[in-house]
Parts: sequence; C-alpha cells; structure tokens
Amino acid sequence: MTDEIDTTWSADHLRVSLFASDVWSMPAEDIFFGVFGATAETITNKPAANEASAVGVWEGLRLEVKRTFNRIDFVVQDVPTDMMGPMPLIKDVRSVLPKFSSLVALWVSKQTKGVIRIALGCNAFLLSQSVEDSYVKLKGLINVIDIDVARFKEFRFQVNLPKTSSVSPSITINRLSNWASIAIRAALIGIDAPRYFDDKYYVSCSLDVNTDGERTEPINVDLVERITEELSLICAEILEVGIS
Repeated sequence: MTDEIDTTWSADHLRVSLFASDVWSMPAEDIFFGVFGATAETITNKPAANEASAVGVWEGLRLEVKRTFNRIDFVVQDVPTDMMGPMPLIKDVRSVLPKFSSLVALWVSKQTKGVIRIALGCNAFLLSQSVEDSYVKLKGLINVIDIDVARFKEFRFQVNLPKTSSVSPSITINRLSNWASIAIRAALIGIDAPRYFDDKYYVSCSLDVNTDGERTEPINVDLVERITEELSLICAEILEVGIS
C-alpha cells in the first residue's frame, strides 16, 4: 500500500430525495431529462406499484432517477472498472454533491407540485493507514463522546443532532450521521489465479441530512434552492470538521 493518504472524502453514492404531499405522476425519464438535460438509457415502469426508474449517465457517473408514490430519489454512483480496487468511489464528495443537488433544487423550484421534505445523503469514506489510524481520525471527528482509541473495537456510532434552518426558522434540519471504522479486501477471480487487492482502511460516515418529516405544507418554492444549499453545506461541514 502506498504511503500517500488521500485526505478527501469519497462516497459509494450520493443521494437527493424529494417528498411531496401527494403522488408524483411525471414519468421518470421526463424528470431525468428535465433535471440533467440528458436522455435516460434504461427505463423501467411498474404501474401496479406506482414505481418508475430512469438510468443514464451524468458527468461520467451512473445516475438513477427513481419515482415511487410521493417520493423521488436521485442517486449517482461511480461506474466500476477492473482497475478501481475494492469498491468504486465518487472522488471528492465536497465538489460533486453541491453541483448535483443544486440541479435537482433548480428543477424543483420550477415545478407546480410543491415538496414538503428534502433530504441529502451519502455513504462517505476517508482513507486511513490502518485500523488504529481510523480510530485516531474518528476521535478527532466525533466530539460528542469520548473515544478510547486503545480500547474500542468494532466501533459504530449514530446520532441525530437537529438544528433550526438558517434559511427558515419554521424548518428543523435533522443531521443524522453514522460513523464506523472499516477494512475492505477485494479480489478479482481470473482464469489462472485470483488477483487480490491490498486491504484498505477507512473511516466511514453515512449521512442523512434532511428537513423534518412532520411538515404537511409545501416548502416555499422561493426557499427550495437555498435550503438545499444549506443541507449540502451541512454535509460538507460534518465531513470536514465532524460533529460536536
């Protein structure tokens, strides 16, 4: 393993979710085109379950728009290749998430159907040198409990730290984060012999930053872009400085 350690957070996926007070009826492929200006490559419809999916490419990433009842999920993932190691990761969450989420927010702000809830999420990973190094990084990022680096094993910690939105005092933002230290090994099974990758060690942080679910009235369309930007900034802040 190289001694060079990447200090930027990567992610196995990024997600933006929208919730309405009633059922979305727009075809998934129309949503895909309306938000990203591209044509979906694969379309799946399940009318009986009121589910639809449109899959294509955005910025070199695999993009899926999934519509089900009153919810739309926009999910991007890296496209796996044989040379990518244990798992395909989107590089630099802090640069991709704002661009991705702002396109969704711009589209929402122009729709007649209002949204009552917005959520941003990801599974983020920070490369470490070892299990011990992961625990040292976790100790620096989680400031709401005391982490005993020498004693703790198989550590997992989840907490929601709600706060009032700076954009609208009537909106509460849930800041749910799930932290862990993980190690990953992968192998490619070849004709002659399996090819093993080196073990990779990570700090894992799963984020779900969202507006409160108790709301029943649509969010003012004039605020949607600003609130989405606030959610994105909160995600970036948690990954950069941790929680306290």
